Amino acid sequence: CTEIPKINGITSYDSDGAIAEIRFRPDVITASDLISKISSEFPVRDLEIEPIEAEEMIAQLYKEYKI
Repeated sequence: CTEIPKINGITSYDSDGAIAEIRFRPDVITASDLISKISSEFPVRDLEIEPIEAEEMIAQLYKEYKI
């Protein structure tokens, strides 16, 4: 498992060696800045950006605000 460098704004990282899933806070780092930082360290062959699911966003809000 390749570890990515510490980048402010990344909230989670998971990799099986070939595929990595990175979650980040767009209010802390933009997608383009994050892609730039990662691609300067590692070869990127394919990229997919997905918006957060509504259910996951609500769960994060509950967790963040301890509701």
